[in-house]
Amino acid sequence: MGRVIPFIASVLVTSIASATVLVPAEFSEIVGGSQIIAYARIVDVRPEWADGRRWIDSVVTAEVVSYIKGGSDTTISFKVPGGRLGRYRSVVVGAPVFARGDEAMLFLKSNADADGLPEVFGLNQGVFRVKVDPRTGQRMVVPPPVTASPATDPAVAGEAQPVKRGALDRRPLPFDAFGARVRDVMAAARKAAN
Repeated sequence: MGRVIPFIASVLVTSIASATVLVPAEFSEIVGGSQIIAYARIVDVRPEWADGRRWIDSVVTAEVVSYIKGGSDTTISFKVPGGRLGRYRSVVVGAPVFARGDEAMLFLKSNADADGLPEVFGLNQGVFRVKVDPRTGQRMVVPPPVTASPATDPAVAGEAQPVKRGALDRRPLPFDAFGARVRDVMAAARKAAN
């Protein structure tokens, strides 16, 4: 009996566990792969059971301050994996976690699920947090922990690039400069398509 219980527990855990592989995306991929890009303030986070109570997703509702791409509503709801319902908690490594009052530039893509709610591009890669610089009072856009650095050498384009400490694309940008960067990437993509 002493060996049966650990065996049953390991079988149950093995059947539930799954892996998450996060492939870093370049900024241009994040912009191009997002149908909605919005600066928003989180007003509600509501966890709910998903896939017949196999895991928990959170439906996040945000008040949109401004759109850069897509959308026109004053609020938007989107889905992120993970959340807590009572004594149950579902954690997805790399998934963003939101709380009421958070501000962020959101990069959202359409979702093929039946609920039709958009989801964040590349888990946390599509969430650029907006923080106020305590010294200047200026809003700064902070990049997510994992994004790909663009390859400067065409011979290695498309391959993984090392994350360089202090790289300019890893530093917080003033809010207006970040918006200009997004618009520049969108304009370059339109120009390349023509």
